[in-house]
Amino acid sequence: MLAQAQLVHAASASGFTDRLVNADGNYAAAPLPFAYDALEPVIDAHTVELHYNFHHKPAAAAANKAEEGLARARETGDFALVKFHEKELAFQLSSHILHTIYWTSISGKVGEPGGELAYSGERDHAFRRIVIMDSNDRDHPFRLIVIADHRFPKRVITMPE
Repeated sequence: MLAQAQLVHAASASGFTDRLVNADGNYAAAPLPFAYDALEPVIDAHTVELHYNFHHKPAAAAANKAEEGLARARETGDFALVKFHEKELAFQLSSHILHTIYWTSISGKVGEPGGELAYSGERDHAFRRIVIMDSNDRDHPFRLIVIADHRFPKRVITMPE
């Protein structure tokens, strides 16, 4: 089984799933933590409903299907299908994980963060550091780290203190 899938199942067994699997241990999109219209006027209810029901839920279902296909391919020794289902599982499970993080990270509440959250945001994610720093400055180099999500490469820039 893929390391990512093993991690999710281990998390499920320990209770730290962040709602990735249902009671049967299958990947499932948990109910939204808010009403479809809770993000208006920024994101309208129809868009939230479509995104959740026709994008996130199918990704969780497809991850289950890919995991089942992977198990069958391994049992039969069809290694071409193993590779196919591993890629499909990685894609769909990543989509499910990222959407779960997305839904649990946003809300319709507007305001400025306070306390430790505000401090850590300023300390760790200060955009002004990126803006004022010249990437050709040899005394203050930065690193560009490319990571892959479920679809397109993402770039994370780390800045020296």
